[in-house]
Amino acid sequence: MSSAVYPGCSNQGWYIRVNLTLLRSLFPNYKDEIHIYLGISSCVGSEVYEYLLFDKFFQECMTQRKVSANLNIFENQMVLIFDPQNSSASNPFNWTLKVDCYAVDKNIITSISTNQLHSAEKSISISVFSDPLFRVVLPSHPLHMQSGDKVYVKVSSSILDPDIKLLLKSCYVRPALESDSRLDIVLIENGCEVESSTHMISVEAHEIQFMFLNYALVALREGMNILCDVAYCNAIDHSVNCFQTCSGMLRPVIIG
Repeated sequence: MSSAVYPGCSNQGWYIRVNLTLLRSLFPNYKDEIHIYLGISSCVGSEVYEYLLFDKFFQECMTQRKVSANLNIFENQMVLIFDPQNSSASNPFNWTLKVDCYAVDKNIITSISTNQLHSAEKSISISVFSDPLFRVVLPSHPLHMQSGDKVYVKVSSSILDPDIKLLLKSCYVRPALESDSRLDIVLIENGCEVESSTHMISVEAHEIQFMFLNYALVALREGMNILCDVAYCNAIDHSVNCFQTCSGMLRPVIIG
């Protein structure tokens, strides 16, 4: 069934195609007794050549919206119902396919911290490790360590959609009991390694790893937090602000 449905979307709405020729070849006896809709039974598509096209705004068809970082996450489901009231072809069935769409707002950067608990709304998280294999997790509420310790940081997304990628804009260290940004030790800024011991280890679409040496004496006494400014981008966006490289990127609005 899923081979006949081609999910798609834009920043404004759904663009989902159902291959009717393939569907009827899979179920030749069902003919026109198949009811297909998006979200609610009244939200039906338009037949264009051999396809059933759902070209709908996100405000239609009972689409659900969530926000995570700078992503608008839209969720719905395609429903196919076969009702054999007028046919003896087969027993009735109900088939459902979950569809998702991620619309990126490039004007927003989200700030995350090791002092925040991970949640569904916070799809991007920071984990801290004591070893280069990223196996030994350090407690980080707040983070306590000796001066000179090597710190390994992983920033990762729980959303693994191949159409989006994670960007790490900036990271810095702040004493746990302070809110004054003037006390920050900047590790990464505008994608650039600023502090001399900071080195990017691995950059992948949904996970970024880096390390630094701790020179903050306060880290042993009161602890410290690592904060990072992150964002999502469309995987096919090749603009300068969507590359994980050292650049003089413009600073959008930061929330979080």
